[in-house]
Amino acid sequence: MPTYTLNVSFLQGVQANRYSALAGFVVLYYDYCLTFHDEVERFWKGFAFSWGSALFFINRYFSLLGPIPAIVEYFGSPSAAWSVTSSKDVTEDVIPSLQNWPICALYLTDQQANHSAIAWGCMMAFDTLVFILTVNKTISSHNTWKGSLFHVMLRDGSIYYGIMALTNVANIITFLVVAPSAKGLYTITANVTASIIISRLMLNLRTQVRQMSPPVLPISLGIAVETDSQTICSA
Repeated sequence: MPTYTLNVSFLQGVQANRYSALAGFVVLYYDYCLTFHDEVERFWKGFAFSWGSALFFINRYFSLLGPIPAIVEYFGSPSAAWSVTSSKDVTEDVIPSLQNWPICALYLTDQQANHSAIAWGCMMAFDTLVFILTVNKTISSHNTWKGSLFHVMLRDGSIYYGIMALTNVANIITFLVVAPSAKGLYTITANVTASIIISRLMLNLRTQVRQMSPPVLPISLGIAVETDSQTICSA
């Protein structure tokens, strides 16, 4: 296992990793506050269980609760926990004076970074496959006109894929070429970005579905309702 000393560049890498994670956490919770009203309007009012709504809530709230352990890892002071969970070899060989640190050492070995890069590469390949299938389905269904549900899926899916592709490429690069203490610099950012975009895509789809649904007119026996300057009378 390679040995790294506690020099300035190592500390800078750790700090860059922490600041990048902090930015991701702030964006995640801030975006939740921005879209909470839309969530109430589109999902909570007149709630009816469906697989779409279930997956939306799982993505939405697991994304909010899941980062809590990561926040503790990045910004807590786990020196008692480190002494219990870490091995003697890592403490002595990788960072000799780690026990004097007030934070976790956020570093990866080259082997760990390579494995992570492969995993993220597979995720990017999966996103690419889903995007290709979405485009193919939209074109074959001849439903690309503006205002259709497929048009919204294609538009939002293209935005999702473009942003995630750039984020994943940047994250993979950090696993392969940067210093050990800064490897995976954009991992939190990539996860947060995926969660936010999926939530917004679902909200946009719900908005489009409601706009496409025919309006319910309050017509009852003997009551006339005026709509679009015409009088609709019940039989």
